[in-house]
Amino acid sequence: GICTALGIVDEVISPTFTLINRYGGRPLVHHLDFYRIEPEHDLGDIAVEDVLDELDAGRTLLLVEWPQLIAPLLPRRIELLAVPGRAPEDRVWYARGEPELPAPVAALFTPVVPSC
Repeated sequence: GICTALGIVDEVISPTFTLINRYGGRPLVHHLDFYRIEPEHDLGDIAVEDVLDELDAGRTLLLVEWPQLIAPLLPRRIELLAVPGRAPEDRVWYARGEPELPAPVAALFTPVVPSC
């Protein structure tokens, strides 16, 4: 949904086995999935430092599933949680920011939950 809203027409799939997928657009989107990465794993082995350099330069948006390993490396972030809505295709989205979300962004989401 995020990629569609950004105008990305590539097929978007979870990078469970590739670990990082990159989608063209403005901004570029890097989609990471760290579900299979153990805490002692060196993120440099999978080129995360290059992705973080692009993020610091403002050239990319980073979407991360299972972000516990990379979260301490990010100076700011928005965490999203989607839960099922009333209909099977509906989702209720919660968001929180680090630092806090700007008011216009926060207004787009259901009130924040204590823990995402």
